[in-house]
Amino acid sequence: MTDRRPEQEAAPRVPPFAVPTWLRPVIVPSGVHRLAGGWARFSELDVVQRQDTGSYTICRMVPDALMAASDDPNAASGMLDRLLAPRGDFCGLSMDRPQLMGILNVTPDSFSDGGRHNAPAR
Repeated sequence: MTDRRPEQEAAPRVPPFAVPTWLRPVIVPSGVHRLAGGWARFSELDVVQRQDTGSYTICRMVPDALMAASDDPNAASGMLDRLLAPRGDFCGLSMDRPQLMGILNVTPDSFSDGGRHNAPAR
């Protein structure tokens, strides 16, 4: 079996988007950009590229450097826009802030008494 771990690079081997490229925001509390219009913020991106050999490389870049180095500025801009665009409401809930959900389990097996009351009622 071959080692499929990505290699860390100081700079991309080939321009971003010249090969299959994915962007992964690096979430930090003091980030410049809001991810999906929400509370998570980022200033840098991990640029993950699949090389022709099938191996993967990762290079950390700021968005401006990504745009400057990109082989396809339209693809880079489109992907950044999708990362920044606010998400639409889901089931009437705004996705620009955290939502809390609780689960209440009321199935009979949730209330086991250890068999103390197994006898039928008289």
